[in-house]
Amino acid sequence: MVRLHAETSANLPVTAAFVKDDLTKAMVAEALKGFGSTALVRQGDMEAAIAHITQDPSPRLIIVDLSGVDEPLKALDRLADVCMPDTRVIALGDVNDIHFYRMLRSAGVAEYLVKPVTAVALKTALMEPSVEAPQSAATKIEDPKIGPIVVIGARGGVGATMVAVSLAWISAERKRRRTVLVDLDLAFGSASLALDVEPGHGLSEALANPDRIDGLLVASATVKLGKHLYLLSSEQPLDGERPSQPDALKRLIAGLGQSFQHVVLDVPRADPTLLRQSLEQAGIIVIVTDFSLAGVRDTTRLMALAKKLAPTTKIMVAGNRIVDGKKSGLSQVEIEKALGVELTVAIPDDPAAIAYALNIGKPPPAANAASRSATALLALADAIDGTPQSSRPGLLSRLLPAAKREPKTDGEGKR
Repeated sequence: MVRLHAETSANLPVTAAFVKDDLTKAMVAEALKGFGSTALVRQGDMEAAIAHITQDPSPRLIIVDLSGVDEPLKALDRLADVCMPDTRVIALGDVNDIHFYRMLRSAGVAEYLVKPVTAVALKTALMEPSVEAPQSAATKIEDPKIGPIVVIGARGGVGATMVAVSLAWISAERKRRRTVLVDLDLAFGSASLALDVEPGHGLSEALANPDRIDGLLVASATVKLGKHLYLLSSEQPLDGERPSQPDALKRLIAGLGQSFQHVVLDVPRADPTLLRQSLEQAGIIVIVTDFSLAGVRDTTRLMALAKKLAPTTKIMVAGNRIVDGKKSGLSQVEIEKALGVELTVAIPDDPAAIAYALNIGKPPPAANAASRSATALLALADAIDGTPQSSRPGLLSRLLPAAKREPKTDGEGKR
């Protein structure tokens, strides 16, 4: 869990507090003095806290008022849905009962204080050190934390953007992770079209001015598409310059990693600089190919480059538009033999489902989860996680510090 230290970035609200009365608000404000960190202190209930965090990046620490809340565990569970996994929660309330205290602590709340609270008691809770410990294997399965998922098309028109958009949507809406999709094709990117939103200019500005990459820039540049899904893209004039600093993408990815659990990069293979930088930063590399000889050739070349730049990074190959009965192109067996690897997934040719998804501005899994293409894309997302698609993690796994967990035994934007 993140400690409230003075050196924490001042660009994001390190602490957000939502309390119901003026006295408690004053005590919280007094307790936060001297920490050297940005803080948001508002008079409001749990609903106000959830609404705020849904719209803005999750703070490192949040103070909430449970006074008068009929079902506090359900309310905290909803709060956990919109918080980052490492967000620390301090709860205030009017129930003075040891069993209630233990229930909240076992549910992952860092501390519970009975109102009326004093500034001294709040300072003590804020200064209490959080135990940092390596995550266990069980923890990683519940909430996998990997580097950027880099999606590259072996050739133009093989459906790489469709795959990237789908993976981002599945991560955000199915697996309930705060996810950002970054369309790195500044001239011809189509992720915004696939999601029916305006691209904006935030990405090009970030790449041109890496010194400005911080929490505020990330928050203002991204377009919110749902409860957990965001898009970062740009549409530059074809005759315009595209200035970019050598380490701009690396710094952008680092900044995004502070605000998002998953980062999905849709990478244009025609830009050698962005291609190399993306591969070097990748946590997982997904190469999308069709079933053609040219697709095999270019997939082989991309795999070789990826192994050179990121020798320890896992590479997956997704075959798109496989046709039953080998009406055209190569068969899956021939593709796999030529590449020397098995396809992670073979996405069937599903023109009706894909066309419908494009028409309504949604990825295939959102437009029709029962379609053949959506089923394959869901399987690819599960393969990236390394685990079967599972039910959402409980409050305990999302709020409780890793060191205190015990292993288990058993949107859309419109124009």
